[in-house]
Amino acid sequence: RDLKDMNKAEHGGFAILGICLLAAFLISIPLSILLARRFIRPLQRMEGTASALALGNYNAQTGIQQDDEIGSLAQSIDTLAHRLSEAERESARLDKMRQDFITSISHELRTPITVLRGSLEVLQAGLIDDPAEKQEYLQQMMSNIIHLQRLVNDLLELTRLQNTDFTIEKTAINLTDALNDALHTARQLAEKK
Repeated sequence: RDLKDMNKAEHGGFAILGICLLAAFLISIPLSILLARRFIRPLQRMEGTASALALGNYNAQTGIQQDDEIGSLAQSIDTLAHRLSEAERESARLDKMRQDFITSISHELRTPITVLRGSLEVLQAGLIDDPAEKQEYLQQMMSNIIHLQRLVNDLLELTRLQNTDFTIEKTAINLTDALNDALHTARQLAEKK
């Protein structure tokens, strides 16, 4: 009888052990799903944000607020997105400035070239017989060539601005001469019209 009771107790112990293992297994499944979601969802959101950043959407954010390593990683991704967005805005601003500069330089180059062409056409056509007037036209053409040379030099100086050892040289100009050159150029253009 003692052996039967021991076998019975042993089977009862195995039954209890089996039930406990089954209960632990059944309890661990929802807990593991819950914990997996807690880790997987933020990782999926970070992956989606990283993909959006790779496609150029620098306004994408993870929106994850956790006080752990995953939250720290998500915060780093959000900071990166913010910095990329700022860099994109700065790049757009610099592109706009570059376009404005090119437009301005094109206009600045076009004016003296137009005056030079007009003066050369007048001289080539033989419309000016007076030597003093011819000399005035030649002087104006020389002035416009000097102006073009200054513009080209300014462009070259702007490319040198990228060097860290660049120094700005200041020179005095005669404002009266500059205004007289501008008036003379405008007068020649206005006379043709």
